[in-house]
Amino acid sequence: MKVLALDDEALALEGLVSEIKEALPDSEILSFRNPDEAMEALATFVPDIVFLDIEMRTDNGVDVARRIKALNEKVNIIFVTGYSQYMEDAFEMHASGYVLKPVTQEKILKELNNLRHKPLSEKRVFARTFGDFALFADGMPVSFTYAKSLELVAFLVDANGALCSIDKIICNLWEDDDTAQNKSYLRNLVSDIRHTLKGLGIEDILVSTRCLY
Repeated sequence: MKVLALDDEALALEGLVSEIKEALPDSEILSFRNPDEAMEALATFVPDIVFLDIEMRTDNGVDVARRIKALNEKVNIIFVTGYSQYMEDAFEMHASGYVLKPVTQEKILKELNNLRHKPLSEKRVFARTFGDFALFADGMPVSFTYAKSLELVAFLVDANGALCSIDKIICNLWEDDDTAQNKSYLRNLVSDIRHTLKGLGIEDILVSTRCLY
């Protein structure tokens, strides 16, 4: 389980992380006091759960939650606060939980039993389609030899399982009309993707038919 904890008070954050470790002893936890630093970490770290202080000195937790949801709409947000009047805001955000301070292991476990979304770490492959596109395998970003390979993956993910012809792919990935050269380049991209996915043991997510070449 991958967890991100955010609270601008040092002692509150320390206590929160301690209770999360008790509730989830095998979890990987990143903790931050600054929302901007947390957002930077989310470029490469894909958490299953974000424990988020709803009232910080300089930032509103609901606004921060919206920024996080813009990157990944399936992340579980659990708000942490000392004030019960914010529960309505949490419900409007479709949060996965709401923990009143002081945070305890028991309170955390209660919310974990009612998560809105299945933890992403239980899924081998995850595509982030909000913000900058990224492909993750076992929680780690997938890197390809060619930058264009990631563009092709993004196009195929957007197709949502539909069969895509060579001409359709070329039309969307390139603007020039040098079809012969682009077909050759496309074969290199497919080879790059297949080789990378095979190295991760997830090559079966890419399916092609003989009529493509």
